[in-house]
Amino acid sequence: MANSTQRRSGNAMLQPRREKGAALFLAIAALVWVAIPMLGLVVDIGILYSAKARLQAAVDGAALAAARSLNLGQTTAEQSLAAQQNAVNWFYANFPPGDWSTFGTVMSTANVMVVNSPGNARLHKITVTATTNVPARFMRYVGYTSTLLTVTGQASRKDLLQEQYVERLQHHAEIPSGAQGM
Repeated sequence: MANSTQRRSGNAMLQPRREKGAALFLAIAALVWVAIPMLGLVVDIGILYSAKARLQAAVDGAALAAARSLNLGQTTAEQSLAAQQNAVNWFYANFPPGDWSTFGTVMSTANVMVVNSPGNARLHKITVTATTNVPARFMRYVGYTSTLLTVTGQASRKDLLQEQYVERLQHHAEIPSGAQGM
């Protein structure tokens, strides 16, 4: 009788050890298949958002630079070309190739649109678009190698009529009629 009691108490002592091993195995499996990929997803999304913010800032700056340079040139075509080239220069000064390990960045004069507003000939609207690929660091093991980012920035500029400015200057310089004889 004593042997059967010892066996029962011995089996009872072995049972929790088997459960502890299974719990450890499940914890490791959850870590490998759930926690580590989630951590990788968080890191990749953080890099993606940082690259998008930098790309958006560069595109917005390029649109503003294009709007500011619209007065360079004698004709409308020369002004548009100067604005487009200035936008490209500004963009690559702020988002050089390979920034944030990006690749395939596309931003050229073809991505800069300068349009006169149909309702107001003195209002110019500039739209700048750029694209780039951001590589995945951790999610490539799940099948995602990169993400394509496309951003757009817009700016506008209203021309100042020089004639109105000259007329206002002349108007302020007029001498009142009663003060001429003094």
